[in-house]
Amino acid sequence: KKLPVFYTPYLLWPIKSDRSSGFLVPNIGYSDRRGGAPGLAYFQRLGRSYDTTFHVDLFSQEYLGLGNEFRYRPSEGTRGNLLAYAIRDPLGETLDEDEWRWKVEWQHVTNDLPLGMRGTINYQNFSDFNFFRDFERAFDRNTLRFIDSRAFVTGNWGPHLVNTQITSRQT
Repeated sequence: KKLPVFYTPYLLWPIKSDRSSGFLVPNIGYSDRRGGAPGLAYFQRLGRSYDTTFHVDLFSQEYLGLGNEFRYRPSEGTRGNLLAYAIRDPLGETLDEDEWRWKVEWQHVTNDLPLGMRGTINYQNFSDFNFFRDFERAFDRNTLRFIDSRAFVTGNWGPHLVNTQITSRQT
């Protein structure tokens, strides 16, 4: 009667007030196309205002997903998030060779520009337009009709206002 029914390695519930590095709770998923998938993640604190999370998704149908999310907040008025994810697709367009498909997303906001100006960057790029339809987990992302990236800088001084924007949209 002293036989354990369920065994887990050393488990530490976060009781610290400060962030600390370590493995995150694994997740498990399933897809008809990719099969079962345990997902592993490791959180690394890089400093008081910087951290990163590495992701590995191991699919039973020979897919492999690798990702990284880098977050930063170097000052009160500046923050950002950079996400990169790549997946090896064994059923790529060329069936004789695995194809790596990927996405990159970057959001950056700064209110610390000279002369009281403000700037933002929202950048998205995908290896192909069907990436988010094939691999995104969130329904609102699966149904995107366009890929939109933009950056702008704005400033105002009394009655004067300056706005500069760069936009790229793929439909």
